[in-house]
Amino acid sequence: APCQLEERERMIREHLGRAGNNCVIEQPFHCDFWERVFVGDNFFANYNFVVLAGNKIEIGDNVWIGGGAIIMPGVTIGNNVVIGAGSVVTKDIPDNTIAYGNPCRVRRENK
Repeated sequence: APCQLEERERMIREHLGRAGNNCVIEQPFHCDFWERVFVGDNFFANYNFVVLAGNKIEIGDNVWIGGGAIIMPGVTIGNNVVIGAGSVVTKDIPDNTIAYGNPCRVRRENK
């Protein structure tokens, strides 16, 4: 249940390959291979986040992912990145950027 914050935190820490400090993933969250997902510090993913981790997925520090985003296998998302709601991330996203769309593309620098 959404009010079970400690249970959610435990599941994230127990199942992800790595979860940094201050890692929040709102529900519902769908992921096929949790252990292949590596997340840095200060991470937030909004509702309806989907991760298809057929290959390793790395997400850096200070990343915010909008609701309904989908991350495809083998993608790396850099540090200080914002991914817009509803985006489908099919390729790597570099540090310090704002990216969105389907397919997700870098739209500008994140200052």
